[in-house]
Amino acid sequence: MKKWNFGKSYCVGAEKTTPPWMIIGDMNEVAWQHEKDGGNGWNSSRRRFLVEFMNSSNLVDLGFKGQSFTWQRCCEEDVTIRERLDRAIVNPEWLEFWQNTCVTQCAKIGSDHCPLVLECNPSLRRKGKVFRFEARWLNENECAEIVNSCWHLGGSGTNVGKWSRNLNSCKSDLLKWNKIRFPNCKLIIKELILEIDELQKVNIPEICVPKERALKAELDQTWR
Repeated sequence: MKKWNFGKSYCVGAEKTTPPWMIIGDMNEVAWQHEKDGGNGWNSSRRRFLVEFMNSSNLVDLGFKGQSFTWQRCCEEDVTIRERLDRAIVNPEWLEFWQNTCVTQCAKIGSDHCPLVLECNPSLRRKGKVFRFEARWLNENECAEIVNSCWHLGGSGTNVGKWSRNLNSCKSDLLKWNKIRFPNCKLIIKELILEIDELQKVNIPEICVPKERALKAELDQTWR
């Protein structure tokens, strides 16, 4: 109750300037009957604080793509309760600026909650790939050898020029080595996550839960 009162007081203060704003994350509250599966039955007489807060503050649920439920409780080999506790709600001003905002509820991997992916302009795609140093490379001796070799390259020019040239050479050599040392690793991870995502959408616990755990174990090994 206190958190919704705090939210209302914030909304009252925001009405003076009406900036675009959003609340996203775990609301710890189910808004509608179809957002709950399993556990105690739906209590229609229970006060719905989240719905009251949204109505009184003129906020809109952005909806979602992907999984229907964002949280689940498992017991042994069974999923006992599934609920949509996580969401994104915005005021009308937000939709005026970012009318194509999209929320995707992804597969639950290391938590009992789904991660929420927010895209304000989902039609826009970044050009080019960003280089990222993979943590698993640190376990390979060859990685240290590549870095050491590139960092001690000779050549003329200023110190800044040499540093930039060596850095680009290191990035290029690491990417080439990664393709050989970890072939199609990203593709395998992507396929495993997609398979887990599909399993979590199906409500056949005696089949899905054991298979999901096996896939997560395989995914953990692939990440390493």
